[in-house]
Amino acid sequence: MMKKRTVLIIPAIILCIIISIFFRLFFYHNIVTLGDGYIDSETGLPYLLEMDCYYHLRMTKDIASYGHPGDTLQDGKAWDSMSYAPEGRSADLYKPLLAYITIAVKELISVFRPVSLAQTAYWLSAFMSALLVIPVFLLTYEMCGLAGAVAASVLSTLNYCFYSRSLPGFYDTDGVILLFSCFLYYFGIKLIKGWQEKNKRSMILNGAGFVVSLAALYNCWLTYYVFPILFFGALILFILLNRINGSEKKSFFSIPLLLSAFVCIIILILKENLISETLAIFTRIFTKETGVFPNIYSSITELQKLSFFGGQLSDLFEVHVIPDSNINIINSSGGVVLFLFAAVMCVILIVRMVRKDIRPEYILLLFWYALTLWLSLGGFRFILLFSVPAAILAGNLTATIFSVLNKRNILIRYAAKCIIMVSLLLPSFYNAYAYSTEPPFSPYGDIADGLLKIRENTPENTILANWWDLGYFLEEKSGRKTLFDGGSQSDKRAYFVSRALATTDEDLSANIFNMLCGSGDKGVDLCLSTLGETEETVMFTVSLLSDSKAEAGEKLLKKGLSEERVHEITGLLFPENVPPAKFVLTPELPWIYRWFSLIGFGIGEGEDKHKNFIADVILEPLDFSKNSRTAFETEYGYYVIIEKNGDGYYACTSETEEPSGKQPLCIEKLIIVDDNGCEEYVQNNELSAADDPDPEKRAIPWTAVVQYDEQESTLSLISPSLRDSVFGRMLYLDGKGLTRYKAEPEYYNGVNGILVYSIN
Repeated sequence: MMKKRTVLIIPAIILCIIISIFFRLFFYHNIVTLGDGYIDSETGLPYLLEMDCYYHLRMTKDIASYGHPGDTLQDGKAWDSMSYAPEGRSADLYKPLLAYITIAVKELISVFRPVSLAQTAYWLSAFMSALLVIPVFLLTYEMCGLAGAVAASVLSTLNYCFYSRSLPGFYDTDGVILLFSCFLYYFGIKLIKGWQEKNKRSMILNGAGFVVSLAALYNCWLTYYVFPILFFGALILFILLNRINGSEKKSFFSIPLLLSAFVCIIILILKENLISETLAIFTRIFTKETGVFPNIYSSITELQKLSFFGGQLSDLFEVHVIPDSNINIINSSGGVVLFLFAAVMCVILIVRMVRKDIRPEYILLLFWYALTLWLSLGGFRFILLFSVPAAILAGNLTATIFSVLNKRNILIRYAAKCIIMVSLLLPSFYNAYAYSTEPPFSPYGDIADGLLKIRENTPENTILANWWDLGYFLEEKSGRKTLFDGGSQSDKRAYFVSRALATTDEDLSANIFNMLCGSGDKGVDLCLSTLGETEETVMFTVSLLSDSKAEAGEKLLKKGLSEERVHEITGLLFPENVPPAKFVLTPELPWIYRWFSLIGFGIGEGEDKHKNFIADVILEPLDFSKNSRTAFETEYGYYVIIEKNGDGYYACTSETEEPSGKQPLCIEKLIIVDDNGCEEYVQNNELSAADDPDPEKRAIPWTAVVQYDEQESTLSLISPSLRDSVFGRMLYLDGKGLTRYKAEPEYYNGVNGILVYSIN
């Protein structure tokens, strides 16, 4: 019987891989049918799915072209001049395994047909991620047999979190990290068993596999050391428990001890500051605390704290319809049945060990499960790591239940097995299907044309300013350096970019961008080192940038600084010969603008003033008539009514399509922006006693902004702080009233395109 099952291993693995690839190809088929807005004209394939993908693609191109990540060398080390302009940043720590694999696959495919690196990168993740089936299957099969291995393999590759991050176009390290971490664990467990069985051939082969997997992980990404540390910890506990129980002779422990020491030494050599850096990362992620500047980690969606589940049974299955604010650990990792199965299996493994059935794979799985579950509480990003041990544990319980059912009659046995398998696998199958039929919106299509125009019509030394979210894409398509991207998420840069956008002081805003484009952080660093790293110094630096160079110099002299130091500081805060700078306003910024206020006014007295840096509703497109009454229904259950009133316009909110005297929100001003300019109409509305679920919104004197176009008019309700900010004026008022920001409409490509402003 055992030999018969062994023969089925290869066909079962191949079937699981085919299932995994099938859903990913189904996703590709559906996204292609969405049309030109999703297709990259330079590759002929859909755009990559996330911003980080474009960073890995650029590093891959650099390695293929120059032999190292980054586009240049500085002091003999790899340097990325495109990121964190104008200084650039080190690329020496970039882990190149993904790039090496892509280049090798590209060369192999090119033997049969011409293919570019970008095209190879598009497909690589989907196929490599499907290979995760192999180590998960083998590891689970070693523990519980065929049925459990099949269940674990399917669950590990089709759960919502991993599936959404391993589709065609998701060119990132997620799948590669999990693939080699699972191989590391499989070969490590087999190595220990080989020693137990005194099988030298097995020890040599699996030892080689272990070392190769460890080397591959080291070249995957900076978090590689989490996996060998888990293995090392499991080995130590395995040794201690066996010695306490006296179940093995001391000679048995020579290989586990040597392996543990090897793993520990290698990690400490390759990662000198491992403990301090790990603690620093966890502190920033879980406490949101940092130094003088606000912690930018608080703005990263993937690092928002999660609950176990959303509170409704349907949430545990239909995760594709859950908004981002309600994504939870259970539905993202595979559903409630998988979660319960994994938790029950943890208890069973603990009971087995209490009964002196102590195995290294038991301890490893418990460590793996517990640590990644804890990490998952810190954000969606970590559920990916949790989903695999949860799948393996669920597969083990499935096999355990099946072994009990084998004692029943054939009808009960097969009926129960089918029910269990369907209940366990259906959520992952269903969600993979649903996610594929409803591909996520691509923010890239409509902005790519504008970025290509920037590449063609601007000097090569032009620097682009934007929030970090789309920085990598801006670099890839425009060929220009950026101030701020996903690899330059320094709290300092985040603070000053946010301050420049949230402030109502245009001179301060433009001076900040000119400082960053001309001298980077050097001026701020010099102020901090000279006057002390305190919030007071930061606010004093902001006040310097609000003035002219001469006025800033006078303020510094009053601080008792030497003329030489004052000249040095002002020269950096107000640099000369600044490269051309453009602010690129991309379509996603209206949905993340609140961070500009929260981070930019996270220091100083402006925090309370700008806490209502919000918009209540943005409707686009809409049918607006300038000569009659128009009522717009909002998703919040009330109407915004605008009508001609003599030489001006009247605006109010109402619970019905007719003005009722009961205003859910009070409109203080109406601004209509069209090709002829920007007209402001003050309203005399008073807030009524209309019921509203959010009293804070009722207290705000809102401004209604209509950006009028005969084809694509838009309506927005915005707070005064947002309206008067530099960002608000660029976004809603087409730059009207700004003198140091000049709109460049030649780059505009519709409501989902980019708005570009040159900065003077």
